[in-house]
Amino acid sequence: MWSGGERYLDFISALGPVILGYRNPDVDDSVLDCISHYGNLFSLPSRLEAEVAKKLFEIIPCAEMVHFLKNGGDATMAAVRLARAYTGRKLVLNRGYHGWAVFDQLTPFNDVDDLRIWMKKGPIAAILIEPELFTKEELNDIKSLCFLNGALLIFDEVISGFRIAMGGVQEYYGVTPDLACFSKAMANGYPISALVGKGEIMERLEKDVFVSTTFGGDTIGLAACMGTIRKMKKESVIAHLWEVGSYLRKELIRLIDKYDFPMTLYGFPPMIHFKIPADIHAIFLQETIKRGIMIYNSHNLNFSHKRKEINKLLAVYDEIFPLIIEGKVKLEGNPIGNTQTFRQWRA
Repeated sequence: MWSGGERYLDFISALGPVILGYRNPDVDDSVLDCISHYGNLFSLPSRLEAEVAKKLFEIIPCAEMVHFLKNGGDATMAAVRLARAYTGRKLVLNRGYHGWAVFDQLTPFNDVDDLRIWMKKGPIAAILIEPELFTKEELNDIKSLCFLNGALLIFDEVISGFRIAMGGVQEYYGVTPDLACFSKAMANGYPISALVGKGEIMERLEKDVFVSTTFGGDTIGLAACMGTIRKMKKESVIAHLWEVGSYLRKELIRLIDKYDFPMTLYGFPPMIHFKIPADIHAIFLQETIKRGIMIYNSHNLNFSHKRKEINKLLAVYDEIFPLIIEGKVKLEGNPIGNTQTFRQWRA
């Protein structure tokens, strides 16, 4: 991508939504065709809304009904409201980040053992989690605890959906929640989100739970989603992300060990997160951007990242890791990355 007249190799991918690459012609053509032939917003639901919903039913294990919105935060906010209405309970426990709108409405828990303690204290409406933060065994344990307590299990798959697998972590691990929230990569950067789940729960949205957005069913996001689904299936995009991501992880671990660099990796190959001490992180960002690499705290891989791009990134790491460790580069000007936009919310 280009910025300020300079060319950069981008591993931020717009904070995750760009799964195929910027300006993907297949997705853009799908949007332009829809706009030119049908328009973008109507007084009644469009046929495209039903068609995309049907695709999501095929892709996402828990999806029996779907409600389209615009942002990931819209979907998680709707999920919390729906869970409270369905169970008649107030308390929602969470692990991870679920958007600014519900940030102060949730009560965090640390791990499965901590969750067991909470379960003994009283009724819980729902457990809202980013499933990629847990193992398959832990997810099964959480699901069992929810069942025993009468709480709903909600997967926030805004990050993991259409990336770890098209159906998210629930598809990859085979652990099906009651509700799930999708956004980001499902339309390659066009704004759309979806709350999906069991029919008996979701149907409450048609009765006594008010969730409404004027632009939730606009055809721009829906057409982009349809184009993204077609492209991802045709080109085996998920398999590609796992292949290049696994290669990146292996080679990156080699460089970390080679230079004893204080970078800790976690997450799945299609989106390898990392943590670096704050003082070193600022220098790391400074030196990567100098060398034409855009990154923050995660390798958000997309289909445009081939082995060539991964090798370029690794070459930059091979160059700057020893410079940082040996103190041969210093921070210039103000620290980079101390903004709300890129704050690391996730544990």
